[in-house]
Amino acid sequence: MGLYVEETGQKNKTSIVFLHAEGTSGWMWQPQIDQLTGYHCLVPDLPEHRGSLIEGPFSISNSAEKVAELIKKKAHGARAHVVGFSLGGQVALQLLSIAPELTESTVVSGVLVRSYLESKFILPLLKLYVLFKHHNFLIRASFRRYGIPEKYFEEFKKDSLLITPESLSRILKENYNFRIPANASNIETRLLLLVGEKEPDVMFMSNLDLYSAIPGSQGFLVSGMKHYWPIQEPALFTKSLRAWIENKSLPKELIRMSY
Repeated sequence: MGLYVEETGQKNKTSIVFLHAEGTSGWMWQPQIDQLTGYHCLVPDLPEHRGSLIEGPFSISNSAEKVAELIKKKAHGARAHVVGFSLGGQVALQLLSIAPELTESTVVSGVLVRSYLESKFILPLLKLYVLFKHHNFLIRASFRRYGIPEKYFEEFKKDSLLITPESLSRILKENYNFRIPANASNIETRLLLLVGEKEPDVMFMSNLDLYSAIPGSQGFLVSGMKHYWPIQEPALFTKSLRAWIENKSLPKELIRMSY
């Protein structure tokens, strides 16, 4: 069947594909869609997430292949700017490694490519978590941990209730175990690497690894921002994305990283 996708601005000539974070779905990009009315926007739900629950089992490789199919089928000229956050950023990088010809440029934020100490605690606790995952207090606790604005709680809750324990386990394992693609040095597509200033050090170091490995990349620190800044500060993210796509100066809040 293919991925579930929301599509806007079909008559606009430039296509953008937005790839969401783990455990969420396309709703997280609604502020960008509302502002980028001059673009053709494609917002899929990744496998085993909300509208694409039956498009599994989830893997980053499988997701990238399905996004490639989506671009070939719906993007103008079978090419698109690809935007990914967290897990979606990992899928975007995997797409670059298998089908760079489909991407005009790529923007990713908060992408993990290193071993993360937190994963050694979270994955073993999943069996305990699933016993209570449908309880509102636990959903609320996760929501607050991510720092997502209150107006999105019901959307977050819906995703939390829909995702199965098996799916969640697969998704998190893929997220924590993703590493830089082996052919990264051959990727020449324009790539914007973003990381919030207040994200864990492992995210900064992941950006450093990506910048060093991919010739066409540029890395920036986003002043004052935490991991979920694309949805916490959507106006800044949209401004940054528009400037990148249109080859204009990036906002002053983006500080070129020193490597």
